[in-house]
Amino acid sequence: SKTYVDVVTFADQTDPLQVTPIALTGNVFKNGQGTVQVIAKVYQAGAEVDAAGTKYQYRWYLYNAGGTMVPNWGGTTNYKTGKTLTVQASEVTGKGTVICEIE
Repeated sequence: SKTYVDVVTFADQTDPLQVTPIALTGNVFKNGQGTVQVIAKVYQAGAEVDAAGTKYQYRWYLYNAGGTMVPNWGGTTNYKTGKTLTVQASEVTGKGTVICEIE
């Protein structure tokens, strides 16, 4: 007379969009040199919906190690645009996090 318990999680994947950033060239700079390329994959119902990068506007934000957004990272804006992003080692001090927002 044992009782077993398990958890099942359900997620409705028919409507929401999921943005998954993928680092194509790794995510570490060595000796303060190099670049990291990141591409945003957008999925809906488990299928990629914008492989060409023309359906949505992509905005990338850079945050420093303290969690503060890097101001004017895109020049005159706080973001850079495009489906694919290239981050230069010179843009990151210590540690950085990029976040992609689509519209």
